[in-house]
Amino acid sequence: MLHALARSSQGNEGAHAVLPVFAACVIVGILLGRLEAGGFLRFAWMALATIAVARVQALRLAKKRRIALIWVALAIAGMSLGTSALARVDRMAANTVARYDGCDVLIHGTVKSAWPAQSPQELLVESYEVEWCGISRRSKGAVRIRPSRGHEQTWVTWDVRVGDLVWARVRLELADRPMNPGEPDYRMIFLQQGIHAFGWAEDDSIEFAGRNRSRPLLMLAGAVRRGMSASAAGVLGPPERDLLIGMILGDSRNVDPQTLEAFRRSGAAHLLAASGMHVGLVSGLCAVGVRVMGGSPKFAEVAAVVVGGIYAVAAGLRASVVRAWLMLVVAVAAKARRRKAGPLHVLLMSAVPQLVINPLLLWNSGFQMSYLAVAALIYAIPRIKQAMSRRPFGPFAGLIQLIAVSGAIQLATWPVVANMTGQVCLIGPFANLVALPLASCAITAGVVGLAIHIPFPQMGSLIITGAGAVLRILIAFLKWISYPAFAVTSCRQLKNVEIAGYYVAALIMCWLSRDRFARHRARRLLVWIGRERLGFAAILAITVLTAVLAWPKPLEIVFLSVGQGDAAVLSTSQGRTILIDVGTERAGERHVLPYLKRWGKTAADAVILTHEHADHIGGFGCLVGGVRVGAVVIPEGMDPAHIGPALLELERVSGDSPLLIQLACGDRISAGHVCLEVANPVLLEEDQAKSAQTSESPTPLSRSTFSSAFTSRDPNESSLVLKVTCGEFSMLLCADAGRRFEQEALRRSETSMGGSLRAQVLKVGHHGSSGSASAQFLEAVGPEVAIISVGRNSYGHPAPDTVERLARSGADLLRTDRVGAVRVVWHSRTRRMIVSDMRSQWAKTPMFRNLEALGQIKVDRQE
Repeated sequence: MLHALARSSQGNEGAHAVLPVFAACVIVGILLGRLEAGGFLRFAWMALATIAVARVQALRLAKKRRIALIWVALAIAGMSLGTSALARVDRMAANTVARYDGCDVLIHGTVKSAWPAQSPQELLVESYEVEWCGISRRSKGAVRIRPSRGHEQTWVTWDVRVGDLVWARVRLELADRPMNPGEPDYRMIFLQQGIHAFGWAEDDSIEFAGRNRSRPLLMLAGAVRRGMSASAAGVLGPPERDLLIGMILGDSRNVDPQTLEAFRRSGAAHLLAASGMHVGLVSGLCAVGVRVMGGSPKFAEVAAVVVGGIYAVAAGLRASVVRAWLMLVVAVAAKARRRKAGPLHVLLMSAVPQLVINPLLLWNSGFQMSYLAVAALIYAIPRIKQAMSRRPFGPFAGLIQLIAVSGAIQLATWPVVANMTGQVCLIGPFANLVALPLASCAITAGVVGLAIHIPFPQMGSLIITGAGAVLRILIAFLKWISYPAFAVTSCRQLKNVEIAGYYVAALIMCWLSRDRFARHRARRLLVWIGRERLGFAAILAITVLTAVLAWPKPLEIVFLSVGQGDAAVLSTSQGRTILIDVGTERAGERHVLPYLKRWGKTAADAVILTHEHADHIGGFGCLVGGVRVGAVVIPEGMDPAHIGPALLELERVSGDSPLLIQLACGDRISAGHVCLEVANPVLLEEDQAKSAQTSESPTPLSRSTFSSAFTSRDPNESSLVLKVTCGEFSMLLCADAGRRFEQEALRRSETSMGGSLRAQVLKVGHHGSSGSASAQFLEAVGPEVAIISVGRNSYGHPAPDTVERLARSGADLLRTDRVGAVRVVWHSRTRRMIVSDMRSQWAKTPMFRNLEALGQIKVDRQE
């Protein structure tokens, strides 16, 4: 069909567009498959068949109609191919090893990669069969096996090699799901590499079962890795040795952290990942070697393809390496057939097979950056050369050309890099001017030296030593150039609409710069708008801009999933940000601070710490240096010494004394249209006297403020309880307050001493303990949604009786340990509340969304 369409198309433009359109439709089909919206393609095929049957004389149609019919068939075929590829991934759920999550199983498989003596110790085993409860079943998927704590020395008792058949008794676990907005989906990431589950091994739990002779290429690639690592270890010391192996094989596990940070900050991190440059160097060196030894050009090309394939397997079949090898195969095949293949078509002919075989690569950052970088090179190099020919720059022409090419690559890939790392490197084009030649020299010398080290040890050692010297220069240069603070800048996570708009604008600019007639038409259109419709265009632009700016932003509260603890982020329509608790120290580092950075929240107008327990204030110190804090709010009676070191560090970093505010029942915080009213703590007279004697003015902060006189109060019952109101919307945040607060709140509500407790959203107190959410309290509040912030714990939270009372109240119960972060949005103009959680994102992960069969396995285990 592709050949017929190319032959039937009018002119070269139609023929050249066949492969790009087909590739684009394959991508659309994969996206439809992820959304499970590919069913309409069946109706499209039926409609197309109906048209064909109704018009038996299809060949007698006008030429334009025949071409249009073929284009439609091409588009439907591409989308069908994409949806079927992703459906194949979903069907793996029936036999995946991931079905045995939480089970102790015996896996029979082949070792794909082995690092039993490195840190962290690890084996990657491709499973064929799983034995569980005396029943053996066929299984698919690789398992990443690591030793359990305390079993690092005894889990493997022989020298493991790639290609070994093993029996591994392990406890299986699945990778983490994204529990908060913007967090990576590790199940999806590992599934892209063929890894379905993790396994934890204990003493002597992995047994040797022979060699898998049916995988000769895998065994050969493993032998290459072992030989190269042994040769490098015999010549170079740890820093240069680890970096050389990391650059050649893409394994940077043992590279020291300072060197890794220097590569990342300088924009040269791509040199540590095996990529197309590495495939080109290895294949080119092989071809040159064959030609030097007297081989024919065709034999040299075939040898380059074979050696490139072996290197791709040895480097772990990374997306960029496979892309470069496929492009080499296509180019060699086209040359053998004496056909001239354009670089764009070669690129697309390598992309389509990769996506059909592994459609999940569409969401792989390495895959995206690899193809975007090559596409930028294909477009930019001819235009840069053409511009340089018109305006010669003398001796600086080569330097300017290299800077322009590096800048084009960075412009093409920066949205992917920014979303992956949260940073954008500003010195990358200049750092790569030196880093690329040095890295190419080191990789070339390293590959040659490691290849001839076994037959000629002295000569190989000399060449490897030279590569080590080049690497020392490279490390020193990157550490020097990445030292300034302006080397990188932070960037919030870009939305899909923003990324799509960026690349659409880039494509339009590329099209206009390539087609002078398109530029002429665009120029005439702008002139016509300026002369004839300038007033209308200006009014339209002002109207749209005013509507966008005037439309009020909603009130948003995100209850983060931070394990056994509390953390919430409140964002008002005026752009104010208020943090309500920050979880434990580990949660602050892993969840709270990354969430704020991902969404560009570099400042918090207030940080409200409800009480002094570590699961609520432990992450406060993690905000220092990452978020500017305007005010710190604590409950009246809480000793500021609990957060004293972090407050002093905030003062040191910001150069200004942070505002410390203590609040009690009846106080209010106003943030634009949002009001936060304090419903607790209610201080007794003796507590108020003690607070007056031991507390000083909350600002400015001083060391004398940190006293330890507040020992008689119950931190949970004295925690800050806030009622958030915005127009007709209200929400009650009960922190860790329990029975005592609820009784006092009910008493004050009945005697009209306090405001109404009614609220649409209730954040249940004390992680849903048995002393919270009494029946009378729930009746007084009448929540539509009840949220419990909880994680794995030994306290029995949430208590079954509390969960039962919430169910009887009619509230929709959401637990952060089961649904992830909960997002509550209130649209004041439409008076509508929207509540969402992470389950909708989990439902998009291929294969794992079809693991309902896991319940059947648990039934088998019970029997």
